[in-house]
Amino acid sequence: MLTSSSLSRSFPIELNPNLVARSVIWITAVQFDRSGHDKHENICAFRWRAADSQQQERYTIAELIDVIRSDTLVYVSDDAFERTALVRVVDAEPPYVRAWAHGSWGNDLLALPRFDD
Repeated sequence: MLTSSSLSRSFPIELNPNLVARSVIWITAVQFDRSGHDKHENICAFRWRAADSQQQERYTIAELIDVIRSDTLVYVSDDAFERTALVRVVDAEPPYVRAWAHGSWGNDLLALPRFDD
């Protein structure tokens, strides 16, 4: 659940001009847990590709949160949307990720292709 407290700690990177990103990746697909729900809180894994090398891999939610918190810029796939949405951590319990674009939270991650492995 989003609260004013969790949102205040989940600022998008573009609001912090002193932060320098080390790398950039694009999320290309998502995997949901077995709960039967298709909410941001139920995404358990992500397929991604590196912006500079086209390297493709998979992250769990915990791994992606660590990557975001280490100052890597993470975007929703540029192939899926005409706009750019930054992926940020929502500091809930447990933390999860959500897309941020044009000053508000969005559902871009939920619209990505799904995968199972």
